[in-house]
Amino acid sequence: GILFIGDAGNGKSSFAAEMIARGADLVGDDQLLLTAEDAKLYAEVPAVLEGVLEIRGMALITLPYIAKAQIHVVVDCGAEIVEPRTIELLSIT
Repeated sequence: GILFIGDAGNGKSSFAAEMIARGADLVGDDQLLLTAEDAKLYAEVPAVLEGVLEIRGMALITLPYIAKAQIHVVVDCGAEIVEPRTIELLSIT
């Protein structure tokens, strides 16, 4: 899976919506529970946000979702372009 991180308004949900339109699965939007299991990073959607994606300036939309996915790539949707780097989440790099 892909985890999008960044400040509000940087296009995370819009980018995710475009990927979903091309066949990707939604886990969650805005808040995810991250866990480390067997040196792997997982994201899980809180029950109250299951299947909800907010497209800024448009609406909340309801989509099919998967409850939990292993994270393989983290994409920083910051305002500037940065070189690829290694980050650590829950002691996993």
